[in-house]
Amino acid sequence: MTLARSAEASGLPLLAICRGLQVLNVAHGGTLDQHITGRAGLVCHGQPNGGVASAVEVDVEPGSRLCDALGTARVTGACHHHQAVDRLGAGLAVVARAADGLVEGLEARAAPGWVVAVAWHPEVTAGTDPDQQRLFDALVTEALRSRR
Repeated sequence: MTLARSAEASGLPLLAICRGLQVLNVAHGGTLDQHITGRAGLVCHGQPNGGVASAVEVDVEPGSRLCDALGTARVTGACHHHQAVDRLGAGLAVVARAADGLVEGLEARAAPGWVVAVAWHPEVTAGTDPDQQRLFDALVTEALRSRR
């Protein structure tokens, strides 16, 4: 959490993935729902710790940094998480949700830099899914911009 807070405060671009989204939320004073696996009414969000990923449809808020980075307002994310955002941390905005309502994307809009977090694993499918690759391309662009 110290590293996330320091990176955010320094204006470094930050892309938080899965546990990173959870850490960012807690670093902002939010809480986590500790175990969502198998809960009635929720789609399967995969098995953590190396288990099988679930393809989860995610709706992204148009005009958000995440949507701009992905180039689309709907993606399919490879999920492996058994925890989810419960209470949202201060200064964070929910910018993506699964069909079951679980938070899949956050932004720290008041941060001095580009801070985007996703609950899915874009690195799993970036090699074959241009939307996921664009997220990493956006991070590189923001890193280059922050060096100037």
